[in-house]
Amino acid sequence: MASYGPTNSSSASPIELRGITTKKLEDNPANELESDIAGESEDNTMNETEDEMTDETEDDTADETEDDITDELEGQVFQFDSEKICSMLSPKRLTAEWKAKMESNRDLTENKCEHPLLTDFTCLYDTPTVHNALQELSDVPFDYPPFANERASYEPLCKFLNSSIAECNSPKSERWFSRLRFYINDKPTRDAMDTASPDIVGLNDESLDHGNFHCTWGDPNRHSEIESCSTHRIHFSVGIDSMPRDLLRKCTSYARAGRSAAPERLWRIVFSFDQDANLFRFLIFHNGGLSASQAMNLKEVEGRKQVQQMLFAMILWQDAEDAGYPCFTNGSEMALPGNIFATIQETLWYSTSTCGRGTHVLRASFDPAPHGAPSPQLTTEDSHVQAERIDYGRFHNEPPTWVDGCTTESDRIRFKKHYVSCCCGHSSGTSDLGPRESSSTMDPAEQGSPTSGENPTIPAEFIVKMASPTRTQEGCEMQALSACSGLFGLPTLLLCFQAAFKSGRPVSNTFLFPVEDDRAACHWTPFGTSLPEADDVRPLIVIISLEEGVSLELCEDAWDLCECILHGLLGWLKAYEMGWIHRDPSIGNILKLKCARPDSSFTSLCSAPPSSSEDNLSLHFASLPAEEAEQKLSQLRQELAASLRQLGGLHECKAIVCDFDLSAKLEGYLQRDREKPREVFGTVEFMSTEMRDAIQDDCQYFNTPLDDLWAFFHTTTWATLSNIKNRPFASIQEKNWWIQLQGDVNNRDGAISRMGNHWKFQPSPMVKTMGIVISKWRAKLSEMQDAWRNNFYLQQPREGKESLFDFGQIAYYGVIQFVRILVLHKDELRVDL
Repeated sequence: MASYGPTNSSSASPIELRGITTKKLEDNPANELESDIAGESEDNTMNETEDEMTDETEDDTADETEDDITDELEGQVFQFDSEKICSMLSPKRLTAEWKAKMESNRDLTENKCEHPLLTDFTCLYDTPTVHNALQELSDVPFDYPPFANERASYEPLCKFLNSSIAECNSPKSERWFSRLRFYINDKPTRDAMDTASPDIVGLNDESLDHGNFHCTWGDPNRHSEIESCSTHRIHFSVGIDSMPRDLLRKCTSYARAGRSAAPERLWRIVFSFDQDANLFRFLIFHNGGLSASQAMNLKEVEGRKQVQQMLFAMILWQDAEDAGYPCFTNGSEMALPGNIFATIQETLWYSTSTCGRGTHVLRASFDPAPHGAPSPQLTTEDSHVQAERIDYGRFHNEPPTWVDGCTTESDRIRFKKHYVSCCCGHSSGTSDLGPRESSSTMDPAEQGSPTSGENPTIPAEFIVKMASPTRTQEGCEMQALSACSGLFGLPTLLLCFQAAFKSGRPVSNTFLFPVEDDRAACHWTPFGTSLPEADDVRPLIVIISLEEGVSLELCEDAWDLCECILHGLLGWLKAYEMGWIHRDPSIGNILKLKCARPDSSFTSLCSAPPSSSEDNLSLHFASLPAEEAEQKLSQLRQELAASLRQLGGLHECKAIVCDFDLSAKLEGYLQRDREKPREVFGTVEFMSTEMRDAIQDDCQYFNTPLDDLWAFFHTTTWATLSNIKNRPFASIQEKNWWIQLQGDVNNRDGAISRMGNHWKFQPSPMVKTMGIVISKWRAKLSEMQDAWRNNFYLQQPREGKESLFDFGQIAYYGVIQFVRILVLHKDELRVDL
């Protein structure tokens, strides 16, 4: 998995965030292009009154925000009684019965581990000692005048929360948050998150004066010298509103900001308060949805008691695991299997969202062991180590701080050297790997014999990707990259594993869902969503790879872009040959390598006859015997080899296709998905028209290689219109088209059609040069689409190798057509911008 370079989308919806979201909005070309368009088309603006425009904007924003929340949560919203929430929040350890079940039932072939339910834990909250302490809590009054406005609730609510915390007499020296206190916040956060600035914040400092401080979701040290008053990290936030839907929207924005600050944390806890109804809730946002407490009335003794109990469960936290932080990293450093220690240099990319995969990509550097100790090596022999866990200490009772641009807290903890944390769960590789072993997949040409002890030392820098895929996709990326590592157009995998807490349980949200029999009763429908068929269980997967890439928008010229697309296509085809279909090519998943990788695998292809004429090369969707089908595929391989030889220049790999977390294994794929179609996979802007129509019609869809080819095509048009070097020459029409690529399918397809109308405007150099490639490639893909639509879906699925013959035709034929277009126009494409 190569790193994600800065991409340049202004997409907002959760499904669009996948693979194209930028970390810094100020670096986003969409903002600049939209500003240019606004300036150049000011005279065309409709004459509306300021009030009308404001009202319309607010209504549209509210509708879009509610749609975003509904799409992200996807109905995975449940509410529980106070006792269940207390058990979820409480420090917990796995039962011996569950550990035994995990070892006996672990699915090695699919690289999946058992995920514990809440009933599989022993919770500290449920012990007699804690229950006795709860009985001694005194009632804390809530003095809030009836029918008062929102602001009038701030002070009494702060007072109630702080008094309730004071009642919890757990020794402060043992608390994770030993100085927790809630304050009224009347300033924007230092993160420039204007929509996520809570009115009440929970800080780990009891000594602050109200109003004489600033808040931030991330590292406070980045802002410590801006002004004289101090900056503090937000650990808890409180949303207040009298409208339930508006209240949930507000709380969701806080949860999203909290996830951006700590992407790998298991949960984000937000408190909500309806000031009209005096109803208080605990909201636990996690990667698979939202688990909420039932509403508690603060005007009633029972409601106040329940809030106190939940606060008590949180105050019982004593270490990073209790607070939901994976213990193999503190945001500044990492401890990996094989005695590997690393320093995190920079966050390269992350997906801004409340729920979902939450992909987070980092550049890390090898951290040498101290005192002349041997350098850690990539090996599977020593990774099954029951060593000391990472010592978080108390970190001055602060949670770990996550790196953003190489900034860390001055008093951050250091890892214990010479040890590997027992925080790494089941990893990919061969089926005989143990539950805490890891897979190291180096190129055989570079890797010494495992028995000789000549394993390669870790590279100076490497890329770390952390993501939370769905349960069904849990092992897919690890398996795919293990099979395809280092092949032309594909990343070099160094290490991969499923993360676990120090106690051995996987980092998973399973215990935050109700048991099967209670799902319907616990389902909460604030937005009217229906009960999902299954819980959205999400483990944390860590992928370590070698290469770092940048966006295709940084290509030097048209030929550079075409070469990168070709190398990505060849990597995609290699993965197909290894038995995997990608299902999500996009601007964020096809990357130009920062340093081209020497690779002559395509220059040493066996001799092949001269390339056939296009009339002799066609698709045949007839039901052929296995032998004839293999002969047809062999012919296509020869045609591809001949076309590539004609093109020349394949002595190094310049780009890779990466991010296989939505991939699927081809073995049994056709029969499996024809019988039970799955949901649509991919990134919306780059999906085929047929896929987007399926989303619009809310129906299932059968992903094929042709959809991936269309995704490569749409990535090419995107990279053409958003090319950085070409931006000064882009016309107003081209800027409009690029924005239309992010719109609905009609806007996108219309913009692509108009790119060929050069007689109506003066095209920029990039658009003029790439126009012929885009037009011809689109025509070829459309022909393939017609043939596919008219033949494949009329057939009965075939069995065995024959079942994937049509897939193989599409894959090879589509790549051949692109190569032939490049052969015809390579001289025209070599135009310097």
